[in-house]
Amino acid sequence: MLTVEEIQTAFKKFIELKDSDHRYASFDYCNNYFNNFQNKRDLAFPENLEKSCLHLGFFVSSWGMIRARSFLLQKSLRFYIPIIKWLANECPENVWNIDVNKYSNENIEILIKVYATLSQFIPDENRKLVLVTKIMLGVFGNTPAFDDYFTTTFRDNYGENTRYRRFNMNSLTAIKEFYNNNENLIEELRRSIKTYNFLTDDETNIFYTRAKIIDMIGFGYQL
Repeated sequence: MLTVEEIQTAFKKFIELKDSDHRYASFDYCNNYFNNFQNKRDLAFPENLEKSCLHLGFFVSSWGMIRARSFLLQKSLRFYIPIIKWLANECPENVWNIDVNKYSNENIEILIKVYATLSQFIPDENRKLVLVTKIMLGVFGNTPAFDDYFTTTFRDNYGENTRYRRFNMNSLTAIKEFYNNNENLIEELRRSIKTYNFLTDDETNIFYTRAKIIDMIGFGYQL
């Protein structure tokens, strides 16, 4: 299990690299953008659709999803249109308000259903887990991204039964247990970091989500 010192060190390694120009700040601009719409239907309005695709596309790109063997390398921004339209018109409204502290069985089932739907837009079975969870992180901020760094950290430190190879009740319950066991520390770390404002280069008044903090811990532990 990760100690308090290891959690703090992992978090510090991550934020030491982050500034408003660093690729890590792409989360800030993406998450700020999608959550700024009170009426989510506006995301897919003609005047916003291209910008919505740009935010999502650049976020997944700067977070390592466009590489030589990635199917996304052969896609334009129009690939994201069906995803944006689903987010705007069919996505459950309550998913926007779920964070790890609200991981009840009911809310976890909502996350799993959202994951399953978003997965239908991704043709590459080998990259589906990491890409869909990165989309959910960037848009909602309600789950860590199940990339190699995060899953390695949590598999190594939280037992063979928690493999994080699937987005399911077991893996999300384990994330909730990690939060419960480290609640005070995670809340303290969360209060220490806010998103950047794209236009002003200043911090906003928006704190990172708890899922984002846990994502940073899992990622930073491998740096």
